[in-house]
Amino acid sequence: MRAVALAIACFVAFLFAYDRWRASQVIAAEEAPARPSRTTSGDAHAPEPGREGQQSFSCEGKTRCMQMHSCAEATFYLRNCPNVKIDGDDDGIPCEDQLCGNG
Repeated sequence: MRAVALAIACFVAFLFAYDRWRASQVIAAEEAPARPSRTTSGDAHAPEPGREGQQSFSCEGKTRCMQMHSCAEATFYLRNCPNVKIDGDDDGIPCEDQLCGNG
């Protein structure tokens, strides 16, 4: 009986810790400064002309928009890296609210 009570207590403690961690992630995402769109018309998530190949990215374990530094990096991760969570509406445009939105 003690083992069951201990297991339940551990599970509840885990849920509490996870909930606090998750809340801190949401707060951090809301407090992150919004990045202005660099384009004024056209496709905001398209690479800039003449810049292809100047930046090289690799899958380094980033999975969230708050870990990305540019729309180009987010697009690379979406197309090439596993387990990313940067396209919530599955429309093929990553980090629309943070990096690749139309402003």
